[in-house]
Amino acid sequence: ALKYPNARWILAHAARGFNVHHTIQGIASLSGLDNIWFDTSAITEAGAFEAIAREFGVSRLLYGADFPVTHLRGRCVAIGDSFLWLTEENTRFDAAYSALRPVLIILESLRAHKLAVWNLRLSDSDVEKIFWENAVDLYSLRGQGNVAD
Repeated sequence: ALKYPNARWILAHAARGFNVHHTIQGIASLSGLDNIWFDTSAITEAGAFEAIAREFGVSRLLYGADFPVTHLRGRCVAIGDSFLWLTEENTRFDAAYSALRPVLIILESLRAHKLAVWNLRLSDSDVEKIFWENAVDLYSLRGQGNVAD
C-alpha cells in the first residue's frame, strides 16, 4: 500500500479476520494507509468488523459475500490461535444439546453484521455505507449514470 499509493487495496475477509483475536491485535498496524478497504465476505463473528470500524471507521468496510462458500451451511469460529469451519461435512450437529440445523454461512455473516452494528451503535446511514455507499465511492460510480445520486 505504501509502495503503490495510487492502488486501492481491498483486504478480503476483513483482512482475513477469521480469528477475531488476530484482527484486534494486528489491525492498528495498517492505520494511516489511506488506500486500504476491507470486505466482510464469509466472516461470521462480529469482532473483526468491530475492530476495523474502530480503527478505520465504517467508510472502509464493504459488504461482501463469497459464493459458493456462503451457500454452505455452518460457520467459522475462532479457536485458540486459529479458526475452524463448522460444516455439515465435519461436524455432528445431531450431537448438540438440542436439535440443531446450521443455516447458510451468508446468514451467519449477516448476523455478525447485525451484532457489530448493534455493538458499535451504528446509524442507518452507517449501515447504508457498508452495504452500498462505500463501494459507490471507492469505484467512483456516483454521477456517471451507473448509480442513482
